[in-house]
Amino acid sequence: MRNAIGLGLRRGWTEFGQSMRSAGNVANYLVLALVFAVVLFFQRDSTIPGTSMLLGTATLPGMLGLMLVFSGLMGSAGALAVEREDGTLLRCKAVPYGMVGYLVGRIVSLSLGCVVGTVVVLVPGVIVVGGLSFGGWATLVWVFVLGLLATLPWGAMIGSLSRSPQAMSGLVALGVGAVTSISGIFYPITALPGWVRGLAQVLPVYWLGH
Repeated sequence: MRNAIGLGLRRGWTEFGQSMRSAGNVANYLVLALVFAVVLFFQRDSTIPGTSMLLGTATLPGMLGLMLVFSGLMGSAGALAVEREDGTLLRCKAVPYGMVGYLVGRIVSLSLGCVVGTVVVLVPGVIVVGGLSFGGWATLVWVFVLGLLATLPWGAMIGSLSRSPQAMSGLVALGVGAVTSISGIFYPITALPGWVRGLAQVLPVYWLGH
């Protein structure tokens, strides 16, 4: 068991390193940072109606929460769906503690990828919106960890139940879009009916964005 965990940790780090050497992945991160920076730049002087809070200050946590939910769900679901189809999971099951090593490696690589995605969004956000206090950074860390704990298992479950990677992608995109639309990330949740607000507050997207 210990050897399997150690191998999983090394595998996760190796996969993460390979992903960061991919020109396509790096380009995706840069485009993501540019898009969020432009959005926050145009919101920098706007305030939420009826308050003195800057709109960008409210938007940044929502962006971080949405990125974490999408990365956690899509990453774990996509990996399981693809590797189940190409036989990777079957080969892991044939090796003693193979699934333990696989899951540890996948958790490590996905978590590191989410860290990079968070930094990519956070850096331009802090530059445009303003710095965070020490308490804000501490809150960001534990919310990030809880966000991974809330999204990775759901993504793994979706990936294990999906018939194909294509079906999984559509299912996750539809689900994230539906949940985000009622979570109050990009507009006040108070504008929604009471039962919708209650439903949104049960889901992790609401808490990650607030």
